[in-house]
Amino acid sequence: MLFQIALFCCFAAFPFSNAGNDDYVFEALLKAKPLFPQIKPPDVVKIDEEINPSKVELYEDLSHFLPSRGSSDCSFNKTDLKAGDYGTITTPNYPDNYPGGRSCQWYLESEEDTRIEVTVFDLFTQPWFFTYFDYVQFSTDGNFTNAERMSGDLNARTPFTIASQENKLGVRFRSSTLFNFRGLKLHYLVKPTDPAKLDEIRISSYDGVCGQSQLLFEDDETTQRPLLPGVVPELPILAPGRSTTPSAIRHVLGEATTHRGPAWLPPSLTVHIPVFGSVAEGQTNQESGNPKIIGPGQAPAGAFPWMAALLIDGRSFCGGSLIDNYHVLTAAHCTDGATKINVVLGTNNLKTPDEGRLLFNVTREGIFQHPKYNPSTVAYDIAVIRLPERVEFTEKVRPICLPNRYHNAETFQSQLVRVSGWGKPADKAVSVSPVLKNVTIAVMSNRQCRAIFRHIISGNNVCTATKTTVAPCRGDSGGPLIIRQQSPDGTPYYMQVGIVSFGGTSCERAYPVGYTRISAFIDYLSTITGKSI
Repeated sequence: MLFQIALFCCFAAFPFSNAGNDDYVFEALLKAKPLFPQIKPPDVVKIDEEINPSKVELYEDLSHFLPSRGSSDCSFNKTDLKAGDYGTITTPNYPDNYPGGRSCQWYLESEEDTRIEVTVFDLFTQPWFFTYFDYVQFSTDGNFTNAERMSGDLNARTPFTIASQENKLGVRFRSSTLFNFRGLKLHYLVKPTDPAKLDEIRISSYDGVCGQSQLLFEDDETTQRPLLPGVVPELPILAPGRSTTPSAIRHVLGEATTHRGPAWLPPSLTVHIPVFGSVAEGQTNQESGNPKIIGPGQAPAGAFPWMAALLIDGRSFCGGSLIDNYHVLTAAHCTDGATKINVVLGTNNLKTPDEGRLLFNVTREGIFQHPKYNPSTVAYDIAVIRLPERVEFTEKVRPICLPNRYHNAETFQSQLVRVSGWGKPADKAVSVSPVLKNVTIAVMSNRQCRAIFRHIISGNNVCTATKTTVAPCRGDSGGPLIIRQQSPDGTPYYMQVGIVSFGGTSCERAYPVGYTRISAFIDYLSTITGKSI
């Protein structure tokens, strides 16, 4: 099915001759057209439908498999891995289509008393059709005599994690010369089998500075509203089909279920078909009188000190998040083609000057957009902005924590998360909100999200449910999706798990919202920022 994606840009000119004037920048921010890719949902929603046929089975003999020769991008053996070692495996040309006629093998072996975990973020090969033309195979003991073979589009299940039985693990990939698809992307991590040793080497995302907010003392189980059933989109509905997950991989992909709705909803709730998730309306401002991020939550001053407002080429508006002294994280669709970005930090209200707010002018040289960003599918929608000067942290300006390699296997499904931004308060609003807003929503499964966004969704994305009055909207693009965490010493902090990326054709019809999953891109972030994550 084809998708219609519109980037709501504005081409009204705002000359940069006055860009050094703070008042001009803030006036331009309020006039700028907010960005937000919007994907046209299908006319009929099929719950749990496989986009392309996929098949998984236990295969007993692949003695005929011969890795392609002379291709370093296709195979390797790593036999000296240590606890904490981390890496990425992708099929040739990923995320572009892999070439035909390739046989690749990656063999991993780590030191004794460790095991290897691989988290698959994307798996899309030629579908099974009476036989396997293309496939990916996983061996949890390094011996391919009995190994799981997978083909087709498995991204209704990604990200999923496979662990080695001991300290050896193998991955194989084969492509035919008939049809070519995107292929495979995974991250591997070596962990000690002894939980005590794992605790010793595990790196906390909290560095003593990041992710601190006054909301941490309010945002707990005693103050959150209970989960509410999600709102049914106004679409024709077909009943779900039966899942055919083979028993051979239930330990990897989970038991098959015919539950008519998100399996992660609390069992005490009545589930209506289809329910695309649930939301919890977070901190609200009853005096605002605005029922419509869209949403009710006006952010208290200083509650989100990592928030950045971006004026792109004087005409477009996006959000972002400060991640260290020099870098702001945002979406690639915000920076695509940009030559200059004004970055504002340390403010809640774009109309009223805040003491301590900061303004930076970033040129093309400071914009690091992911080189594989695809505007047609909104894939790899991530970018980093390097500030020209060092940011000194204050109570109003501090970074958000980021996930690291030890968060690879976490899907965050069904957990409560917050999203904040200055986006439009309603579909028909003429401009962004001058006041920073926030809502608390819940992470939904990628399988449920694909009922709306279809092949756009992979493990590189995370999705949240919304309500007609609680949702990110145009202008919230690039902003952070955050979750409450706790450091080993018990200190609470917020960690960013997603970047606002795209939504449905309306912000007020309870369509899910898609985000770039941060944990799928920690290798990219390490490369740009120079920090080991």
